[in-house]
Amino acid sequence: GSTENCDPLSSTSAPSRGSEKPELPPQPTCSHCYKRFKTAEQLTAHVAKANHSRHDPRCGACGKHFANLDTLRQHLVGQLPNKACAARFRASGCPLCLAIGAPGSSAHARKNACPFEIDPRSRAPARGGAPRAVALDCEMVGVEPDGGGAMCARVCVVDERGETLLSTFVKPSAPVTDYRTRLTGVDADNACSVFAGAPTVVEAREMVLEILNPRPKNDSTDGTNPAPPLVVGHDLAHDLACLGIDREAVVPDRRKRDTARYKPFQRHTHKPYKLRVLSKELLGLTIQDPNEAHDPREDAVAAMRLYLGGRALCRARHDESFSRTTNSKKLRGEMSESAPALSLDDDFLETTTTTRPPTAEENDTLLCAESQQNTQKPRFRCWCLDGSLDEVWETKAPRDKKKEAPSRAESRRAPTKTAEASPTGPGPEPR
Repeated sequence: GSTENCDPLSSTSAPSRGSEKPELPPQPTCSHCYKRFKTAEQLTAHVAKANHSRHDPRCGACGKHFANLDTLRQHLVGQLPNKACAARFRASGCPLCLAIGAPGSSAHARKNACPFEIDPRSRAPARGGAPRAVALDCEMVGVEPDGGGAMCARVCVVDERGETLLSTFVKPSAPVTDYRTRLTGVDADNACSVFAGAPTVVEAREMVLEILNPRPKNDSTDGTNPAPPLVVGHDLAHDLACLGIDREAVVPDRRKRDTARYKPFQRHTHKPYKLRVLSKELLGLTIQDPNEAHDPREDAVAAMRLYLGGRALCRARHDESFSRTTNSKKLRGEMSESAPALSLDDDFLETTTTTRPPTAEENDTLLCAESQQNTQKPRFRCWCLDGSLDEVWETKAPRDKKKEAPSRAESRRAPTKTAEASPTGPGPEPR
């Protein structure tokens, strides 16, 4: 019979019948997502467009790269999973971070080592007492004639350890047309008592800015002050806009960490998940009970835990080069017996789809693709690059005071006419 469908690596003997067919040239294959192409030029174009990096979620069994955790989950436990990888996952997989351990062992060497199982309260406080990251969440009421719009009615800010820095109702500065009782717990009957003594939107904005952009300390002995914290949230732009903090100069984009926009947390369609879905899938936490009003502190703590988990999910660092190994043993598929894939260690592995050392033609194809890859930036900024959170700030040379962040007076300045007249911000997304 013909050996056309046989594994060429399983037998080196000549076929028993017919003349020996010439060996086909290797098909160009992406060493990251394992897609195959007809020509090396198509492979190079794919690598340049895909922007694969060591920060991508990877399968711990086969090493395949994925755009987000959702597609990786479908690869492992979806309707049409990879059978071999699914079996490995059932035996030694983590249902939260989707890491896969070596055969006969668990996904994590230590108990509660999953990055999404870390208790924020167990984290040591930041040096100097200043928070390195804070999470913000707001609940809104409608003020437009049709009940639309979004004016802040409640705000909560927590730190890295989940401790509450600010939690208060906010008195609306315009007539409320829709209290959104199912979300806020406020209705026309209890509104007067709930908002009695509560700060106005302007006052609440000042209180939030005191946390996001703290005042410099006059008693600083070394002349330095702690950097302002990173700002974490889910659909963060919407929460900031309802407070009138929607200008880049007040909270720069480089300080924002939005769990709705973080690419590894998005759907396979590249659309954001709701916070309660992310909390259920990644944290194993049930929030936003449909029979109860939303608690902004609960949402802020969930967003902070997602950020901390996403930051710890990938241990790669931005100062390490994106390279692939040429070790023949690793190229023979022994990567499947190594450490969990989602913990991208220093000996980062990139394998081909074959189980033998690459030929000269394959090397040329892969090197061509890799040379193009090295000129590309990753398709997203991984939160692992935050490191100790000190790396986010410039510390090499002193900056010109004239170009520094706006002063407190400027930050407290009344918002733009649009935000003040109708503090609705952009239309709300499902939360």
